[in-house]
Amino acid sequence: MSAPAVAALIARRVGAVFVAVIDSHPRNLGRGIALLRAAGVPVEVGTLAEDVASLIDGYLIR
Repeated sequence: MSAPAVAALIARRVGAVFVAVIDSHPRNLGRGIALLRAAGVPVEVGTLAEDVASLIDGYLIR
């Protein structure tokens, strides 16, 4: 998640965030999730992970 996206979610006081796959790019690597959790936003990781991974396979860093 980008910093602006995380800031917007926190500012909007969303009730929860569901993440299919964690961005494996070293610049991001779960930082957004950590920031959301630190702000008290519940985050569930792995929601529909297999379905999403098959859709974005070409974008995932291995």
